Amino acid sequence: MLEARYLKQESIALESGGKSGLLYRFPELADRGFEYILSGSDWDMSLAADQPATTAEGKAPFKAVKEQFSLRQDSEPKDLVIMRQCHSSRLIIPLREAAYSRARVVDFMPEAESVNQFPTELEAEQLGFGYRYHSVDGILTSEPELITASTHADCAPVIIFDQRQKLLLNLHSGWRGTLALFPLHALNYLTKYHAVELADLIMVLGPMIGAEDYEVEADVAEPFMQSFGQNSGVIKRRSELKYELNLGLAISLQAEKFGLQNGQLFRVGGSTFAEPAYHSYRRDGRERFGLMMSFTAIN
Repeated sequence: MLEARYLKQESIALESGGKSGLLYRFPELADRGFEYILSGSDWDMSLAADQPATTAEGKAPFKAVKEQFSLRQDSEPKDLVIMRQCHSSRLIIPLREAAYSRARVVDFMPEAESVNQFPTELEAEQLGFGYRYHSVDGILTSEPELITASTHADCAPVIIFDQRQKLLLNLHSGWRGTLALFPLHALNYLTKYHAVELADLIMVLGPMIGAEDYEVEADVAEPFMQSFGQNSGVIKRRSELKYELNLGLAISLQAEKFGLQNGQLFRVGGSTFAEPAYHSYRRDGRERFGLMMSFTAIN
C-alpha cells in the first residue's frame, strides 16, 4: 500500500493589522521547487459578506502572506488567485495575458473519465489584493509570479507538482470531490493534456479531518463503499447507523491507482478536528468556524 511521509514544518511569526500569529511552511517542498505556506487557527481567512476582504482589515493578512512569498523566494510581489469553492470537479488555468483576471475552465464530467476542456472562460472578482474565482475547486499554473490558494476547514487541500515542468495544481477535495475521484481525474488530466510523467510528480495532502473524528451516515458511507470497496478501510462501521470516513485514505488510494510510489506522497499535519492549531467546521460549528488557506507558488 502507498504510504505518505509526513513533512517537517517551520513556523513563521506574522504580524498584520494589529494582530500576530503563526503561519507554517515546509522547507523540503521549497527544495523540490515550490513553496507551500499554510495558515492555521491564528488567522481566519474567511471571505464572507460580513467580513469583506475589500476592507483594510480584511486585506491585511493576505497582503502579509504575499510579502512572505516575496521574502522567501527573493522575488518581486506576486499576484494572488484564490477560489470560492463549491465541491465540484472543476479547475481553472488563470491567463497571464489577462493579468490573471480571466481563466480557462477544465470540467471533469460526472462518473466518466472524459474532460470538457476550455468550454468557457471565467472572469475573476477583484478583491484589492488579488483575484477570486467562484465555483471552482482547483487552480493549475506554470507561472512563477502567481500564488494560488485554496480554503479549507476539514476538507483536504491537495497539492500536485510536476518537478520537471514546474507545473503546480492546488486542489480542494471534500467528501464530494473525493467520491467523484477529483484527485485521480486531475492526475490523469495532467498526463494526457500536459505531458506530465509519473516519475516527476509529487502529491501533498494538507491538514484534513481525521477518520476517528469524521462520523457519517449511510447516505455518505454507502457510495464510498461502492466506489472503494467494503474492505478498503475508507469506511468503517461504528454502530448500526454510524460510520467513520477516512478521507485521507480515499485520496491516497486514488494516488496509488494512478501509479504514485512511496516517496511521491506526503502529508502535512494531523486531524483538523483534534488539533487546536487548525480550524474545523465540525468541531466549531457553522456559526463559529474559521477557514485556513493553503498558499502555493513555484520557486
